[in-house]
Amino acid sequence: MLSGVSMKKIRGTIPKSPQDEKAIKTAQEHMRELLSSRKISFKDDRYGRTKKKAENWIKDTQDSTGRPILFCIDSLHNIQGSGEETRVKLISNSGWAKSLTASIPCTVMATMELVKNRELGRKPNLTSISESGKMEFDFDTIGIVWHEAQGNYCDVSKVESKWNDKGVYKPIIELSVQKNKAGSGEKGSVFFYYDPSTTAIVRSHNVMDNSNRNNVVNQPVRLKYYEGVPSDSDKIEGWDD
Repeated sequence: MLSGVSMKKIRGTIPKSPQDEKAIKTAQEHMRELLSSRKISFKDDRYGRTKKKAENWIKDTQDSTGRPILFCIDSLHNIQGSGEETRVKLISNSGWAKSLTASIPCTVMATMELVKNRELGRKPNLTSISESGKMEFDFDTIGIVWHEAQGNYCDVSKVESKWNDKGVYKPIIELSVQKNKAGSGEKGSVFFYYDPSTTAIVRSHNVMDNSNRNNVVNQPVRLKYYEGVPSDSDKIEGWDD
């Protein structure tokens, strides 16, 4: 992903050029530096999923590096509790994540699953999040990641927001920022596509509600149909065009 080299070349399925070898080596060295300096650190279930383990890990990293910490949780549903019912545990986990920002302190970013759409084609909003009221209270910024095929429960070839990668349809992915108390408080949508060749998520388009920067763009956005990888120079067609 960091090298920009095709995964087939990295896995040895097809030959690598000297430029590919250099790009891979540079990416490997960069990742080793990030890991050795503890600028990035990964923990999985082997180390436990309890809140106490997480707190100790964050404090140890902070003490060792002296740097501000961005603590990423995947997902808020999976933090171990004390056997509470799912809804109660989720509310408890959200409050705990918020408390970390003051007690340690650190910045917390977490993922959550959306509740299942009951209306086909409806763009998810804050009410699509479990215990949305509690989440809105605890988190300063909330963004929803989705694409049209997901919202319509259909094949990606049947939706508007897609691109064609060598005959295979792939969705345009939307990150919709629907709450933002950070910075200047912009809300709106940023668009990405998934590059299966390098496994990278690549930014494609940016759409903001320029008429009122405090309002979310609630109308769906119709994108052009792309042959090949979409670029930043490609225009976005408005839904009413």
